[in-house]
Amino acid sequence: MKTKALENEGVDLEKSLRRHADPSSEFDGDKNKELMQRWFNVIHSKSQLFRYESELMVRAKELELEDRHARLTSQLRSKMLTPESEKSHEESTDEKRLIEELLEVVEQRDELVQMLETERLKEREEDEQLQSVMTQKGFELSPLPYTQVTLKKAYNGRNRRLVST
Repeated sequence: MKTKALENEGVDLEKSLRRHADPSSEFDGDKNKELMQRWFNVIHSKSQLFRYESELMVRAKELELEDRHARLTSQLRSKMLTPESEKSHEESTDEKRLIEELLEVVEQRDELVQMLETERLKEREEDEQLQSVMTQKGFELSPLPYTQVTLKKAYNGRNRRLVST
């Protein structure tokens, strides 16, 4: 819903800016600057929403992997209660399979963490570039309330290893 509202606001602002580009326009320079500032903020807000949604999807995948890890660990522990000398070939093979699956889950979780960090660095660079362009043009980027910091704070209490600053 928020994305649609931002899209609509962006369309309205673009129409106003186009009308202002018309020589017979009643807008003055200050009005144009205000419209451009609002348009930049809408674009930035929309971009942040998409980033937030993407990060939430990754966090959901992480939760799935954590759940799978817990289940596999539990199964492995129960199998390890049986002494090696009393295990059948099938039980030993199953135990090895569980260990391999656990390692795979850990690798997938690490890949997600690495991907998030790469995305975060890329986004920071994009934001710095946008801020630079806006500053050069006399605009300023308004802070947004739903940034990654909000998600990191909520997530930080659950698993410190997965949160980087």
